Amino acid sequence: VPDAVVYPGDAEEVQGVVDLAVARGLAVVPFGGGSSVVGGVTALRRADQLGVVTVDTTRMNRLLALDEVSHTATLEAGVYGPDLEAQLQARGYTLGHYPQSFEFSTLGGWIAARGAGQQSNRYGKAEKWLLGAKVATPRGPWTTEQFPASAAGPNMNQLVLGSEGTLGIIAEATVRVHPVPE
Repeated sequence: VPDAVVYPGDAEEVQGVVDLAVARGLAVVPFGGGSSVVGGVTALRRADQLGVVTVDTTRMNRLLALDEVSHTATLEAGVYGPDLEAQLQARGYTLGHYPQSFEFSTLGGWIAARGAGQQSNRYGKAEKWLLGAKVATPRGPWTTEQFPASAAGPNMNQLVLGSEGTLGIIAEATVRVHPVPE
């Protein structure tokens, strides 16, 4: 059981919690939908840490930007699947990612678990649709490149995908979206 649970409202507040935890010697556990089947939300700490703070991202559930030219959307990582699709489809777009835990999982969790869904053959798995991420880390905020494609150097999103919260807390993500089929 964690010693405290916090509910940040945006990426800056997530970074503030991580910074405070580092300064005070606390472990941090990211939490979204809690559908983890591998123990990723277990409140564990090292012997030299004083306690565990769970960072519940579910207040961070907004569509922040939609680029209809590039077909990209930036969303907060705590948005649950149905809310994510409702916000996108209201604007005529879809991410098209429907994992088995769709109703009970969040965008950040999909990325942290390198998710695949029932329509991955059409819209792709997380490594295809993730274009960029904003991550709160113990060394400060880290933002990967957030554009549709690049041939320059390594793709740092590959470090975020499947990281299960070990590098930091995913606070926002820019994803590739598609027009809703007719």
